[in-house]
Amino acid sequence: GLYRGVGPTLLGILPYAGLKFYSYQSMKIAFQQRQGVAAAAAGAPSSDRPAKLPVPIMLLFGGVSGLVAQTVTYPLDLIRRRQQVDSMLRTRGTRDGHARTSLVVLRSIIAEHGMKGLFRGVSINYIKAVPSTAIGFTVYDQLK
Repeated sequence: GLYRGVGPTLLGILPYAGLKFYSYQSMKIAFQQRQGVAAAAAGAPSSDRPAKLPVPIMLLFGGVSGLVAQTVTYPLDLIRRRQQVDSMLRTRGTRDGHARTSLVVLRSIIAEHGMKGLFRGVSINYIKAVPSTAIGFTVYDQLK
């Protein structure tokens, strides 16, 4: 019971972190390229071009990257939580049967709620993921 749901957790960590970093870096690079093109068009020497992004832009890009990563990987988090709750209910004797695999839980969510069911509650996760990612990337970029 202790490790119930660890599979989806581990499967979710890599895509979540990868998407978060990839989307943040992609937005940063695109912004810097546009700024460089605009500065070059204005005749500014390359040394006058900004090396760091403004803090509000970093916060925005960090928040968006957290939102994207959370949205894409949320179904794995939901499956993990369902497996953990099922395990707890079986331990208390309020649910019979064997432990359900990730695939069985996925199928039951889709059968009960459709594809939209895979994203029920994602908005609550945004309250945590968006600001923490925005602040984390901003602080990191400011300190490096």
